Amino acid sequence: PHPADALGDLIAHAESASGRRALLGTVAENSLRAVIDKGSRSVQTSRSVQTCRHNAARRCSLPPEAALDALRRRQGESSHLAALLAAPWLEEAIADDRVRRLFARDSRSVRKDCSEAWAAAERVRTLLRSLGMPADGEGAALLDVCSGKGMTALVLSFEFPRARVHMLDANGEMELSHVRARPNLDFVQCDLFSRDAAAALAACRADAAACVAVGMHLCGALSPRLLTLAARSPAVDAVVVCPCCLKG
Repeated sequence: PHPADALGDLIAHAESASGRRALLGTVAENSLRAVIDKGSRSVQTSRSVQTCRHNAARRCSLPPEAALDALRRRQGESSHLAALLAAPWLEEAIADDRVRRLFARDSRSVRKDCSEAWAAAERVRTLLRSLGMPADGEGAALLDVCSGKGMTALVLSFEFPRARVHMLDANGEMELSHVRARPNLDFVQCDLFSRDAAAALAACRADAAACVAVGMHLCGALSPRLLTLAARSPAVDAVVVCPCCLKG
């Protein structure tokens, strides 16, 4: 559901379920309602939200085999990339125009994103196992925080097909038609430094049995911010963070 709708459902559930207040911890109801109001006014009209829900995707001009070949030529440079290329779902995924558009970019950027995404998936696999969760992710909520276009989230959605995977990013101008290709993937427009960020994390957790937040290639103060939010939030059980630089 749209983040505004999800938060509305969450508040309604909080008013009728005794355990929900404990899950939300210190997140105030007026903060949740602020997110709903914001979502109703501006977030819902952003390009990122619109393209991941409604707009028809443009046809990808890069053939599926060409996209795969570009990755195969470089698989010797990264064990993570080689592992991704061996994933049984990859060829079928890239056959979808909406997904392949994510791979039809500068080859160096795609290789980096693919390697980081697989590395994140391996860490998430280890954490889910330690949390006693099924290998397919059933009952888990996985948050790709500051996701960008969401290569990590896409890989997570395939590797853990029974998990709910949420992309969170402040950028409202992205083309995200590939989100519609995955039934367990969605996008939440969220600024990690906004006062509503903790509420957004709690809404993504909802009634999941476990929640893992992932922050790949976070810049500057984003990693400390994510760690602070996760440490203070009862909604997040574990965090995977790989900063590109640190500040704050």
